[in-house]
Amino acid sequence: MDQGARKVSKKFQKELTRKKVALFVCFRSAHAITEEEEKSETIGKARRKYLEEKAPRYNLHLMALGLFGGVWDFKNMSWWSKKTMEAERPKIEAACFKETKPRVYDTRDWNSIRSWAKKLAKKVRS
Repeated sequence: MDQGARKVSKKFQKELTRKKVALFVCFRSAHAITEEEEKSETIGKARRKYLEEKAPRYNLHLMALGLFGGVWDFKNMSWWSKKTMEAERPKIEAACFKETKPRVYDTRDWNSIRSWAKKLAKKVRS
């Protein structure tokens, strides 16, 4: 959870404990990893760290979790982020993600996101 999500979770913790909640994270590395074993391990760690471990901390009643790819925008990163993240560019390109704009890569799988959202909508209606 980013800082904004943490603030909302803390501020509305009482209300959220009485609601059904769906959490999702756009995790830039989720779809940029080329080795299948490494990919599933990395995604599993990210799912636990950014989603599964957060729900108990805020007493959330989760009805859905989603972990999706994200956007790598190398032109809008700070110089130290660029230096650190530049090592990821070959992995992104090896995973066949093309630049959507100069130095911007979108690793989101929109079909997967739509499918998750449709399943969530069905759960909400039932």
